[in-house]
Amino acid sequence: ATILYLLAILSILFVKTKLKSKILWSLIFLACWPLVNIITPSINKIAYQQYFRTNVAKLKVLATLMASEDQYLHIKQDKIETSLTPLDLKDSLQLMHLFEELELSMASKGTCIIFFEIWGMLDNRRGVYYELMEDSTCLRKVPKIARLDDRWYCPIGLELD
Repeated sequence: ATILYLLAILSILFVKTKLKSKILWSLIFLACWPLVNIITPSINKIAYQQYFRTNVAKLKVLATLMASEDQYLHIKQDKIETSLTPLDLKDSLQLMHLFEELELSMASKGTCIIFFEIWGMLDNRRGVYYELMEDSTCLRKVPKIARLDDRWYCPIGLELD
């Protein structure tokens, strides 16, 4: 969003228009910048909460299926990576179907947590964590998370109201 915002301001400045028009539009964009920064976190939180509330049942089914495997799993758009043996066709199809239905970017199962990535770009990953064992210490290693529901966790600031 920041890059698009800067590109818009640059296009205003370098387009052949009158100076008054350039100044006016630049001031409008600069005045809106704080507003965008204030509103964006609220919109993200609402979208995050809506996604979780709408899809919690399917997420639980996917978490149960992934937890039943005694190996590391990593699911991406087009493949499932495993640490030991490949999954049988039925399990693979079932996992991929739910993964696609939930429109996830990635799902990864470790020894005690599963991370479902809803959105991610570069070093900014948004998703929910599922704790495989109650009261495990694994989630203490994950910075800045808060309990959502039962064994579900999310980044601080995006908790359910």
